Amino acid sequence: MKTYNKFMEIFWLVIAILSGGTIGYLFFFEEYNEHPIFLALPFMALVMFLMRRWYRKRTEKESSGNDRVS
Repeated sequence: MKTYNKFMEIFWLVIAILSGGTIGYLFFFEEYNEHPIFLALPFMALVMFLMRRWYRKRTEKESSGNDRVS
């Protein structure tokens, strides 16, 4: 599960960067202004990245606390 969480974190970061670059290019150089809703995609992917990172750190913190032997 640890590998899956890390993979999904990186996946959403890559999607945010690629979609941000593509949408930025289309809007500023190709004047593709008909559908401004596409601007939401990089922000949604960035939010998913931040949520995944928070979740991964929380689960790592909880699992490290459970590893200690009393």
